[in-house]
Amino acid sequence: MKIITDKICLWDGCGARLWSFVASHNVVTIRLHRVGVPGNVHIIIEGVMNISCQVNWMNAKIRIHETPSGIKIVDIAANVKIEGISVRLEENVDPVY
Repeated sequence: MKIITDKICLWDGCGARLWSFVASHNVVTIRLHRVGVPGNVHIIIEGVMNISCQVNWMNAKIRIHETPSGIKIVDIAANVKIEGISVRLEENVDPVY
């Protein structure tokens, strides 16, 4: 988990977007990106139990907390909270701008 949280901290201040939600698989993807900087990071939350977030926000400061039932993704300033069973990252996912 530390590797994931360390990588996400490198993206503090970036733009974030609710990239996808697949209801049949309970999977949410949040895409982190920086204007004018090639590359991105996808935060993929599996086994989603609760979602409360905007579709798009700037100055993201996403944090991941372990809970008894799995994980919680939060961005306090953006009022984002996503609870799920597990989280993983993918870097430089197409399309890469």
